[in-house]
Amino acid sequence: MSVLMILGSETVHKTIAQMAGGPFVPTPFSFGWVGYSFVALGNAVGSGRLLPEPDWPTFVINLKNGYVRQNCSWVLGRLLRDFEMKEKNKDYALKIIVYDLNLNDVGRRPARWWWWWTKKDRDVYIKPKRDWVWWSGVVTIVIQLGISITPWLTEGDWTIFMTSTAATLLAVAGASWPNLSAEKWAGRRSNKCVALTRGNGARYAMILKYRDGEKGLDLEDLATAMTTPSRWDRVVTGTLAIAWVLLLFNICGLQDKTWYILGVGVIGMLQNQLVSGVQRDPASSGIPLTKVEEIREFKVMNVLKKVETRYPGFGVSLLPTFFPGDLWPDEVSWWEERKMELKTIREAKKQAKLTQNAVV
Repeated sequence: MSVLMILGSETVHKTIAQMAGGPFVPTPFSFGWVGYSFVALGNAVGSGRLLPEPDWPTFVINLKNGYVRQNCSWVLGRLLRDFEMKEKNKDYALKIIVYDLNLNDVGRRPARWWWWWTKKDRDVYIKPKRDWVWWSGVVTIVIQLGISITPWLTEGDWTIFMTSTAATLLAVAGASWPNLSAEKWAGRRSNKCVALTRGNGARYAMILKYRDGEKGLDLEDLATAMTTPSRWDRVVTGTLAIAWVLLLFNICGLQDKTWYILGVGVIGMLQNQLVSGVQRDPASSGIPLTKVEEIREFKVMNVLKKVETRYPGFGVSLLPTFFPGDLWPDEVSWWEERKMELKTIREAKKQAKLTQNAVV
């Protein structure tokens, strides 16, 4: 059991990244928390990252200017991964699905004591949807406490229950630390439209756009946003690491009925393993989406042309990613015409805005 308490820190880290958000994150106790506590302490003292690196290669493309960024956000990486995992039909060269970003739960600043602990300079506050993954944590905790209280009810031995309760409180406290949410959705407000893709050769891409006049979380900013570790991050992670070591010593000293605490840890480990890799709805990750349309063809160039025709500027921004080399003469002329039309549209919008401001 002592070895199991140390192993599995990566799974615990991914579970926290999946469930972080809100004042209460029901993350059950499982094996691996001791190892994770020291990983978190090292990150708080060193790199400052509280969340793990994204586990899905993703590029974020600004659809206004074509700038491409390597994604460093856990949320955006999992958003693209879950999207691609759902797609099974491969009878096309490229499929692009256009989504509207739903702002119903974005930008509202909850009047709760919990938000006083978060970063004060955040421009956007996210309210993730509670799905079955969140509730699985609650159910697992209840089952764990039910198992651990059995020796107390049957034989009057309360040590297993107290140990399991202490471990659960430490796990929930570590996963509910507010700065995890601040890092998970670190970004300013903007109306930028972006595309998510694995790059040249990928069969899928997502276009995430705001409706005219709406603003929300800047996803391009989120892709490379970094939070600076505060003094409280170091204090809290250090305190939790010490507490987990003390709990480990206490578990090592258990002599009787250790099968109960072993069962509690195994159940938590199974829940963590499921949650760390499961596909989730975008709203559960704090980025609710509404599907607008999908565009697919047997040739990548035809897909990009359709995108540019329906959404001026989007296809032009995607072109260098999917076609970084030379184009055929007819393709060059087609795209040059689109660029000229796009320039005319933008100049007209700019002039209309200047005229409106002058009238005001």
